[in-house]
Amino acid sequence: AAGLATWVGWLQTGRFNVAQVAALFYSSDEFYLGLGGGTAQSWVTTLYHDLLGREPDAAGLAQWAIWADDPSRGRAWVATQFYGSLESRLVRVRDLYQALLGRDPDPTGWPFWADAIQRIDDVELAVVLASSDEYYLRAQG
Repeated sequence: AAGLATWVGWLQTGRFNVAQVAALFYSSDEFYLGLGGGTAQSWVTTLYHDLLGREPDAAGLAQWAIWADDPSRGRAWVATQFYGSLESRLVRVRDLYQALLGRDPDPTGWPFWADAIQRIDDVELAVVLASSDEYYLRAQG
């Protein structure tokens, strides 16, 4: 409970944004050794699954695993690149639309919001969607 309160407090005060917290969690030893499988290749594969919703391509997996083990880059850098990638942002926008509005984003809104969550983050997009007339009408029915 204390750890949760600390992280929530840091998000609320702006010490970290959602992207930074995600990168810190994904690059932590606890995640790496647990859900990440404990090797650079298994960890990168987990990032592909969790953040991109797909299997890694062989060349991408090999390169990201090298960077994860490289002290000049490392896991935090790799996790930040994955989370902040356009592909990840598109997946996260789609997931928020599906969760809150029950549909995929429209072709215009999808890239717009994928760009916007670099500045406003995922939580603010969720607030925007949950404040919409569409969400209100869906909640009524």
